[in-house]
Amino acid sequence: MTTHADRRPRPAWTLRACDVIHDTLAPMRVIGWHGLQLCGVTPSRVPMRVTHPLGRVLDVTRLIDPDDPDDKDGAMPNLAFIAMTTTGSSADTHEIWELSARLRHDARGAHDAVYHWQMPVHDLRRAEGGRLHSGGFYTRYRGFGEPAALDVELNSYRPVPMGELTRILAAFLVDAHPVMLYAEHDQPFLAALLRRNGQPAAWKSAVPLTAFAAGAAYGYAAGWNRHIDGVQSDLLGDGETSATPTMLNRRIDTSGYGLPWHAADIATEMGLPPAVYADTVSAAGCLDLTVGLWDAIMAPPAAPTAVPGSVAADAATTVMTVARGS
Repeated sequence: MTTHADRRPRPAWTLRACDVIHDTLAPMRVIGWHGLQLCGVTPSRVPMRVTHPLGRVLDVTRLIDPDDPDDKDGAMPNLAFIAMTTTGSSADTHEIWELSARLRHDARGAHDAVYHWQMPVHDLRRAEGGRLHSGGFYTRYRGFGEPAALDVELNSYRPVPMGELTRILAAFLVDAHPVMLYAEHDQPFLAALLRRNGQPAAWKSAVPLTAFAAGAAYGYAAGWNRHIDGVQSDLLGDGETSATPTMLNRRIDTSGYGLPWHAADIATEMGLPPAVYADTVSAAGCLDLTVGLWDAIMAPPAAPTAVPGSVAADAATTVMTVARGS
């Protein structure tokens, strides 16, 4: 394995084990995170623990392995998985009160930065009562006077300036694709939040994940071979090849994929475990569902397996097995 040292400015939230920070009194090799603190050791093996604003850009050296897809800077687009709960349906009059984000900048998601924020509500008189009840506002809202970030390890919140929160989002989003269950609802709220705090509301094209996942589930149920290159040629019809999108079993009922789409139902069809979509109310639960659906859709193909018995009878089962990686 050939590696090389790559020294460049990097935001604190992107740091990983073995990175070396040069902004401290002595260079510190990162060991990991403890809550919101970075832990490391100096060259003389003195342990250190420092707290940096997560959005602060640090002078960092990282050992890069050119054969590791996670180390190919710019090899894949940045993804920002975003989920939120709001006091209503209009970004002009209503507010975000929960916001969860998972920022991904490597190929496998091994170094995702995850945030859960709760924000103060300034005007409940404008809120939609039904939206508050269905979103769990009266059971989860803590009434903080300023934004607060959840420390998952300690299961407690700490105050965080709104400026820091929005700087983290804006700095990442400018070069990222937001992935949202309901992008048509969430994008205006996200843009309004950033603009109110003096940050640019700019990002690459958003992924409306529920629609995307519905299309994927429809395709898998109908037998499209998006994930089955290499399946035995005898599964294909006359004149078709494994590179040709083909319906392997046209008798499958796909009528259940019409509007309205429900993300949890689609997650069931995609083979996700129930724990992933058990909570579709809180922002944190919706974030788990968002990431779970995306990873299920983008999963690499599984190895093709032999098909016992009748090819026509078992083709659909083979497609779903390969597509879901089960």
